[in-house]
Amino acid sequence: MSQIKLNLDDVVKPLLDHEWPQDCLCLAGRYADFPITENIPSLVPDDVLRIGLETALS
Repeated sequence: MSQIKLNLDDVVKPLLDHEWPQDCLCLAGRYADFPITENIPSLVPDDVLRIGLETALS
C-alpha cells in the first residue's frame, strides 16, 4: 500500500489544529433547499469536440 508523507511548516500546522465552532457545526444540513450544482446547468460548461488517438497521430 502506498503512503504519502506531508511535511507542514510551522505557519500551517497551527491552522490545522482547530475544530469547527459549534455554531458552524449546527448549520450542517439546515438548508434543505440549497441549490445542488447538478440542478444548475449554467455551471456545467459545454463539452469540447475531441479527436480520436488515430486522428491525432496521423
